[in-house]
Amino acid sequence: MLVTAVSFAGCNKKTAPETKVAPAAKTTTEKKPATLDELKGKPVQAKELPADKKEAVMKTTSEVKDALLEDGSYKSYYESGYAKHNSGDFQSAINDFSKSIELNPDYSDAYNFRGMSKYKSGDKSGACSDWKRAVELGNGGASEMAQRYCQ
Repeated sequence: MLVTAVSFAGCNKKTAPETKVAPAAKTTTEKKPATLDELKGKPVQAKELPADKKEAVMKTTSEVKDALLEDGSYKSYYESGYAKHNSGDFQSAINDFSKSIELNPDYSDAYNFRGMSKYKSGDKSGACSDWKRAVELGNGGASEMAQRYCQ
């Protein structure tokens, strides 16, 4: 009987498992955007528009306001009147508040601010009338104005 010796020397070797290397994380030097909490209390720097841009922005704003009024909403007229009141154009504000009241006769804020615009334009009795109507509709701010200016 012939015995052949076979060498299995390489079979007992333990091979290390193949390891995968993850690509290196990208590093950037960009600053992460600030959170709202980080921005609180920090002053905002506004840039002044050149004169030609201001005119274009103002023109666009008036076109937007005109488009809003075309929808016929009592709130659109109220908001337009409010903006005109704050800019000192009291007669135009009165017209817009009147249109808002025409579309919604129970809108107390329109009566209140129309009263303020009338008062600022010198119509004290008209202002008092509007404030009294606003009070009837439950407007507390109008109550204060009526008590202060209509006695």
